[in-house]
Amino acid sequence: MKRALAILAALSVFGCLGMAQMFTGSWSASMVILPSVSFTSTTLVLTYDMAGWAITSTTGYTSSGYTQQDFSVSGTLGALSITGGMEFDPTAVAYESAWVEAVLDFAGVNFDLTITHWDGAYLPSNWSDYCEQTPSALMVYDLVVTADPVMAGITFADCCTGIVFHDLWVSLSGLSLCCGVTYDFEFAFNKVDGFDYVKFSLNDVFPICCGISFDIDVTFTVDGKTVAVTPKFAGYGEACFELYADLETEGGTNTDLFLDMIRIDGWKLYCELADCNWLEIVTFLSEEKAPDYGIYDFEDDEFEYIKLHFCGPTCCGGTYEVELAVYFTEASNHLFGISRIGADLTWPIADNFSVTVEFDSNNNLSLSWTFTF
Repeated sequence: MKRALAILAALSVFGCLGMAQMFTGSWSASMVILPSVSFTSTTLVLTYDMAGWAITSTTGYTSSGYTQQDFSVSGTLGALSITGGMEFDPTAVAYESAWVEAVLDFAGVNFDLTITHWDGAYLPSNWSDYCEQTPSALMVYDLVVTADPVMAGITFADCCTGIVFHDLWVSLSGLSLCCGVTYDFEFAFNKVDGFDYVKFSLNDVFPICCGISFDIDVTFTVDGKTVAVTPKFAGYGEACFELYADLETEGGTNTDLFLDMIRIDGWKLYCELADCNWLEIVTFLSEEKAPDYGIYDFEDDEFEYIKLHFCGPTCCGGTYEVELAVYFTEASNHLFGISRIGADLTWPIADNFSVTVEFDSNNNLSLSWTFTF
């Protein structure tokens, strides 16, 4: 096993000299310069095209050493589009997982079959959804059939005890009701509980004014019913202004549910200044709510940032990009409430080589680059 993996890795790095012209790929790497110089990671991707098939190797190194070795393949076989891959753990010199996906379009119907296998030492985090006890290996079969507006999926699993049914779901989307209102329907069934749930979704109901409307989701389970109401701000507000809000309700269980108020958590203002130039301002009234609305890299007591992004042509025919950010905090020991300032610069040295520098005022500086060939 060690010898086979070593040969595969060597081929992925060096290739065959006689077929070198058939290879394409990329090499990317990153390192930290401040507060101290350290290596972060490097990844080499090699793709070999052969008779309409693309065979790709991905080799990764970190400060811990040789940590990633993946192989993938994609192409067509008659009317089938096929992709697949296999992952290895170079540290333990072991196989991790493999998958293959076949897609077929026929008479307006799309069939998508995915088969995934994991070794018992590298099971996915949700393995207990399929197996009652830790298996020595796991294989999952997913089949999704789509014929607009209907989509249906069925899953089978094998925990080394034979292939068994896992779950089934059916959904219909974008069905017209009336007055511009559409609705979605979804039904799910699984082997453990039998009937799982039925969900009805109404879109763009109760339009008030200024492009404000609501989405309503009603989910029925064996135990009861849940209702979720989501406000939407369409038109101008959706394009340049987003309001982060939620509904505050009172009532419960078997009593009536009353709308108490709409809680405003924050907002985002986005403005296009020119092509590739924009300004973005994000403010949260409660910074702990930020993770509910997206990925924001706030630190400590930060609640707001202002970002300016601009770009332009370089001497080598490429386009440079610069992003400047100012973060604000509620702490009192910061001038003007500014907690840190960050800057990212991506500069193409050549058509196939670009460098990215990231810096912030907390004395952090990193450098990364990508070379394609």
